[in-house]
Amino acid sequence: MATTELTPRGKTQLDVFHSYKAALNDLTPAQRVLNLPDTLDVIFSHVSALSKSGRDALYVATLTSTTFYNVAQLRLWRRPRDLDTVEQQVRFAFGVAISAAYGESLGEYVKRLRIRWQKGSWNTRLIKTIVSSCPGIKELTIHWGDAEDGMDSVTQESIQALYEILGSLPNLTHLYLFKFCATEVNEDLQIPDDAYVPFSNLEELQLYDFHWYWKPINEGLSPNLNSLDIGFGTLLKGAQLSELSSKTTGLKTLRLSCSVEIQDIRSFTSALPDLECIDITQFNDLGMFFPNRFANQIFLAVEEIMIKIVKGGEDNGVKALVDFVNKKHQTLKNLYISFEGDFKVAPKEEIVTALSSCSQLEKIFIDFDETKSQISDAVVEKLLEKCPNLVLTDGLETLVKGREFYEQKYRVKLRKKETVRRKRLKMTCLVIS
Repeated sequence: MATTELTPRGKTQLDVFHSYKAALNDLTPAQRVLNLPDTLDVIFSHVSALSKSGRDALYVATLTSTTFYNVAQLRLWRRPRDLDTVEQQVRFAFGVAISAAYGESLGEYVKRLRIRWQKGSWNTRLIKTIVSSCPGIKELTIHWGDAEDGMDSVTQESIQALYEILGSLPNLTHLYLFKFCATEVNEDLQIPDDAYVPFSNLEELQLYDFHWYWKPINEGLSPNLNSLDIGFGTLLKGAQLSELSSKTTGLKTLRLSCSVEIQDIRSFTSALPDLECIDITQFNDLGMFFPNRFANQIFLAVEEIMIKIVKGGEDNGVKALVDFVNKKHQTLKNLYISFEGDFKVAPKEEIVTALSSCSQLEKIFIDFDETKSQISDAVVEKLLEKCPNLVLTDGLETLVKGREFYEQKYRVKLRKKETVRRKRLKMTCLVIS
């Protein structure tokens, strides 16, 4: 019997088919009662449409058969690639329109959309058309302009456009608004009275600029909000931030990169019982003293600290860090310190001594300059004795390497603990995959 040699493309398709066929054999009994499209959807749910490799895999799957094409295509449409150019936006809108003309609109399946609003807002009509054709969107990102665009005015037309865009998405839960070009706000802007409605169901909100739309944001946010990120360029007053706390009592994550006073942060956070993570980045003159002042005024059970020390601010940074650790020693579990630029700080006894008081400490991530270590054995051994939950990290290894007491008393124990941790992580990865 004559055989036909497969082309490279045919071999690729055959390999994909075999891999999916093998996946079908691994399904649970409950999944086996599903029909083929439903089963394929379960399989494709493990392929990320956000990565290039994942999207390539889904593209290849669309070439396998009609059934594979239909299922994989829906996966790609649920989380389309970023629409950064007008060309991409036109092609997307054309695809939605064609699918609607021939039957069911593929825009109905879109759950996540990231789109760029050009400087001058001249593609506003196109964006409104795209968003209105995708009413099921749950996650929306709008990038307005670029940093190199210079000044771009916020006009009554752009206010109305934003109102209409957000108002057409009843299922919106995650909203990310970024304005990268400099803002000039025209006076006497009128915002519709019901502009707050789209914000009432949000679970996550991220703002860079867009402070000129704060009134409806403040009115609409509710206890549904879990994560709030107010980024650089967002001009807010302390009173505005404090007022928001009574409406966002379910907040768990707070990130602030705008200039606000510490007392305002304290007022805001003190009314948030479920707050778990605070990330504060300051661009004003507080400098490296900010962590110290922050520790004095924010009475939270901090479990993790991440601090970046800049060149020239080593002394102030270390002092602020030590004070912070001393005030949060009862709850601190993880410490991350990075250095900005081409320099590192030598291990200092005051840092290690402060960490020794943290009985719950688990991980130390500090890229110390190990060539300049002058810490005594007694200080390091005290750290290991007082912090029994420590696991071996690069930062800890820098402190203990070459010390005789460590090799004799602690090395085997810490290595064993690290081996167990890695095995658990591997098992977790196997379960997930």
